[in-house]
Amino acid sequence: MAVYKNLLEQTYNREITPYIFAVTKESPPDIAGISIYPGRFDFELRLLEQELPHILRVKNGEEAPKMCGKCEYCRQHKSLTGFLEVGDLLE
Repeated sequence: MAVYKNLLEQTYNREITPYIFAVTKESPPDIAGISIYPGRFDFELRLLEQELPHILRVKNGEEAPKMCGKCEYCRQHKSLTGFLEVGDLLE
């Protein structure tokens, strides 16, 4: 979101305050309006700057991606390595 905010501000020459309006696919759907603390943008841009060399190496096929364990890619490439305790599913 920080990069998108930055691009919009460059395009329109004014400060942008982004919000996220989310709706789930459940029935009935859950909804939320999400604001973002302004300090988060600076943090995210610093993190991107730090991680960009790794991202480019992954993009160029020079390095394997870091697995987060949560995204679609990680779910597609997941291998069973052990067991979960049932309580871990309730968190």
